[in-house]
Amino acid sequence: MMEQWKQDQLEIKKYTTRQEMGAAAAADAEKVIAQIIREPALLAVCKDLTQAQFSVDLFGRAFSQLQKRHSQGLEVSLAVLEDITPEEASHLAGICQSQSGPVNEDALRDCIKTIAYEAQNGRVSSDDDLMNLRNRMKESKGFNT
Repeated sequence: MMEQWKQDQLEIKKYTTRQEMGAAAAADAEKVIAQIIREPALLAVCKDLTQAQFSVDLFGRAFSQLQKRHSQGLEVSLAVLEDITPEEASHLAGICQSQSGPVNEDALRDCIKTIAYEAQNGRVSSDDDLMNLRNRMKESKGFNT
């Protein structure tokens, strides 16, 4: 009975960790999309970011299309995105409207770091993965393990 309780608690921690990291990466992905729509020249800062690193498929697809168009010297805007549903287009438009702060290259770099970190380290599929993630997070925050 106690062993099952411990196992259940570990599953809850895995879920919570995935949710927290996924939420941070998704929020930062929204910021990236909004900033590059407002200032396409910022795509130069995003040169190492890939579609696969986005935890939300829509953001990865939109980013990839915008990045490709920018590299070809074509217009970068929501209106030119292909293969997205009206609901997805509406969602992206809402993100761009809600992200009304100044375009900031340093903030964009921070968002990219979060997306890349989550893509590289945020995948938790075993107890060992969870413990390794916990230890890395403690080290990055300066806590003793």
